[in-house]
Amino acid sequence: MSKPYDATIKDLAAEGPADFVSWFDGPTTLAVTLLNVDLSTVTTAADVVFGIGDPLTEILHLDAQAGPSATKHLDVLAYNVLLHRRYRVPVRSIVLLLRSSLATAPLAVLGKLPETIGLTDGLAAVVRQLAERLEREAAGDQADRLLVAAYVLTGLRLKASSEVQQLFQ
Repeated sequence: MSKPYDATIKDLAAEGPADFVSWFDGPTTLAVTLLNVDLSTVTTAADVVFGIGDPLTEILHLDAQAGPSATKHLDVLAYNVLLHRRYRVPVRSIVLLLRSSLATAPLAVLGKLPETIGLTDGLAAVVRQLAERLEREAAGDQADRLLVAAYVLTGLRLKASSEVQQLFQ
């Protein structure tokens, strides 16, 4: 079943596939395309899948994980096998932890705010900077789509929807 963050991650990936791959996997000199992968014949769907190279030489699979899963490694293995079977190129997977509670040391310290700054205050500063940057750099409806994406993803971090709404007023 698709979750709201799945569509958000896919939309962000579609904005700039090469940038997205570079951010999570390092730069590549090869062409990067976002693959529209439907693995529904085996009742599974991958979050985001990038084809690298033209012709295709490898696949990067990005899996956004918002909640704990004792079997995530099995899902990733299944995606790798199915993608390799379909495209006949090497497949690599990256699991993107969307909640800090999923991380274990040393990952748990990444993105942590200083103890003197509360979560809502820290996020408010990020949202302000994001809005300012989008006003300067985004074209057309891109700013609106990216703000909606930020809103959806912020909802993964804050428990109360009213807190999220206040940040984006």
